[in-house]
Amino acid sequence: MEDERANSCCRSGKFVLVPLRDPPQEFKKLFEDPLFLVKDKSYNSIFAFTSMDASFVENARIDETLANA
Repeated sequence: MEDERANSCCRSGKFVLVPLRDPPQEFKKLFEDPLFLVKDKSYNSIFAFTSMDASFVENARIDETLANA
């Protein structure tokens, strides 16, 4: 960024990020597919929801005003 100071990122070189490894070939193929690129936000939403974590609580009180809305 043009107004960024030299020491504002990575504490003036005290933090070094390791280079990323190449992604698997399957991922590379996905990003070459025009249909995937058009629908990538939809796929992200689907997988974000499927990875949601939840806990079961016994004897939970249900707010009937919301449950019957």
